[in-house]
Parts: sequence; C-alpha cells; structure tokens
Amino acid sequence: MIESIASVLPALKAGDLLVQDLDCAPLCEAIETLTDGFDRMDFAHVAIVASVHDQMMVVEAIGQDVHSLRIEAFLQRSEILPAQPNHPNADKDYYVVGCKDLQELPRVVPSRKPRRLLFIPTTLEKLLTAPEINFLFSESPLEELMWAELLRASIPAERQHDITVGRLRFKLDFAVFCKERNIDIECDGDKYHMSPEAVERDKRRSNALTSHGWADLRFTTTQLTTEMPATMSLVGETINRYGGLQDPNDPNEYRYVEPPDDPQPRLFG
Repeated sequence: MIESIASVLPALKAGDLLVQDLDCAPLCEAIETLTDGFDRMDFAHVAIVASVHDQMMVVEAIGQDVHSLRIEAFLQRSEILPAQPNHPNADKDYYVVGCKDLQELPRVVPSRKPRRLLFIPTTLEKLLTAPEINFLFSESPLEELMWAELLRASIPAERQHDITVGRLRFKLDFAVFCKERNIDIECDGDKYHMSPEAVERDKRRSNALTSHGWADLRFTTTQLTTEMPATMSLVGETINRYGGLQDPNDPNEYRYVEPPDDPQPRLFG
C-alpha cells in the first residue's frame, strides 16, 4: 500500500516505514540502488515511526547522524533540512509504506531465473493466479500490450530484468535470451521518451547495452498500439537472427520463432 502521508497521518503506528525520493547521502544512494521504487519514483530515503515517551516520532539518518523528529516535521524536506529552504524538493511529501498482517500464499510463485526482487507492482488477482514471477508485474499499458503479445507468440521473456553494465545499472522492460545475443525490448511511451533529455538518455543506454553484447529494440506508442503485427514480426526476425530462443527449462536448447504459416518450431542445441 503506497499513499500520501498526509492521508494516513492519523493511522501511523510504530514500525511503519516512511520513504521519499530524496538524494541526501551515500546511504540514500544505496537504498535507491537496492530497491525498485514505485510509480517512477525512487525509494532513496527511509525512516521508521517509533513511540518515544508515548509520543509518535520518526527516527531517520541524515548524513552521518541519526535524528528523532516529531512526525509533523518529517512531512516536508524544508523542515528536515532548514539550511536548504529553496531546494526543488523543499515542499515534497514523504510516502508511507505499510501492510496488514502478512499471509503466506497457498503456493510458491517460482522464478525461471535467479533474481533479487524487493518490490513488484502487482494486483491481488495477479498475486493469487501468477504461474511464475513474470506474471506478477503490473506495469504501463504499453508494456502490458507487449507482454500479452509475447505470451501469444510463446516467446519467454524476463520482465523488469536488472543488468549491470560497468558501473551502470539498468532495468530492462523485457529481456529475451537467445543463443548468440540477448535482446532488450523497450516500450517507449511518448510521454516519457520523446523529450530531448529522454532521447539522449535512451541513446546512451542503448550504446552501453550494445557495447556489452545486447541487441536493443525500442518501440513507440504507435508501433505498440496500431502496428503490433509488424512489431512482433521484427521481434521474431531479431530472435532468429541471433540463433533462436533459449529454452527456459534447458539453457542448452534453442528454437527459432517461426512465421505464422509454419507452426512447427525447429529445435537445435
């Protein structure tokens, strides 16, 4: 459950965690690196609600010190760091992450590949029905369209796959593993990928991935909403060009993606 802290302030209790997209120290950078964030926000600064002398307080680390603050002072950066009143995040709200009593699922949701996942945006329906971990993700509408098409084409893919390139860390929308070269499939919505800054960032990312042996396919809103047959044809051609799909159950087996008029996949080692 992720909510604005102002809406849940009366219900806060000892043990609740409060997080914000805030760059304040190496510890913040470490938290941001190890967590997935939510709704395009990074989780970079964290504190815990505690009862101190019968008063609800927030305990947090700022720099190299640990502070205990009244909850009201924790709501805005300007109160926490008064020396930076004009910071762009001065009036930014924190967010509270809480949950009810934990319940064990009746079955395990397996992962086809070893992964470290701390947070997955999902729905209750997906949580209760997912046959494996990639079915849990509830991402952008464009990514959901691509995921549905990959399933329809029987193309196994890892969603939100983490990869480290040198000192850089990327999260791939879809990672498709092939014999000769793995493929990164990105769903570039117009809202987030058409600004000059986003175009330059995406080019740098593509160059970094390509230099480390990945193929990079990027699809626009139009390609994913009105040109899906051509989009999936390009995906299939790229998979075949790089030696075919790796079998999720046997990493030494691969198969080509065949055109619709040839339903028999070719297997090879």
